[in-house]
Amino acid sequence: MSTEALPWTPPNTEDIEALPVGKRWDAVRAASPIAERALQLLGDETGAVIQDKHGPLYWLVAVGTATSWHLRQVRVLTELTGESTYLGVPPVSWTKGPSTHWRVPLSADHYLTDAGRLWGALAEADRTEYGRVPEGRQLCYRCQLPTNEPIPVEVESGDAVRKTVYVCPTHAANYPRNGLRSRTLTSTAADQHDERTAVEQTKDPFANEAWRAAIDHAAGCLACRTPGAGCETGERLLCAYEEAAWLARSFSPRPTNLLPLRR
Repeated sequence: MSTEALPWTPPNTEDIEALPVGKRWDAVRAASPIAERALQLLGDETGAVIQDKHGPLYWLVAVGTATSWHLRQVRVLTELTGESTYLGVPPVSWTKGPSTHWRVPLSADHYLTDAGRLWGALAEADRTEYGRVPEGRQLCYRCQLPTNEPIPVEVESGDAVRKTVYVCPTHAANYPRNGLRSRTLTSTAADQHDERTAVEQTKDPFANEAWRAAIDHAAGCLACRTPGAGCETGERLLCAYEEAAWLARSFSPRPTNLLPLRR
């Protein structure tokens, strides 16, 4: 099918371009395995889908049709008052990985996904993968911060008995699919990073100031308060904090496997 027959095509034909959401379409981001299960459930009813090189899938939906969604591991990208949000869109011809590409290519029959059908598929995938959302306020087992996306995992207690706890999406990545957390290089780095940041916030004035600036921004930024989301300003403030924290401990080599601080 020729590109002239398409209802819309990305303007850049050579590389990925950051395009503003809320103009022609909004986007719905879903992390694996929710995204994969939802894509299978939708079948031929799906619209075009972007596969991010890091794993998440993005569906394009009509503007304003998904603004009130609340699902675990799912984020709606839409235009917010006083803030621009962008989505990296690959050229229409990029239909194979490993870089970001069109998992379901744009065509006359596959462009915007019906928001109602997408909600149904994602909600069913959420229930199948994680079970019912628990009632009441949940704290992440790892960071002890409240999360509106509690993901159940299994951990071993002191007597080697497994129990189910809830973690936020950021720390859910440290647990394998069977739920039991294993000690890997990544999880060890996460543990060390959590311990370092707790100490750094009390020892270095400049790091403290950078940390407060990040927290103050997050308090008034909806995107930064959404697990797994964020905005450019928030990312910049967190990078400034991490750089200050590293300088505070510059007597030791800078680790190459630091995980970005997510709250």
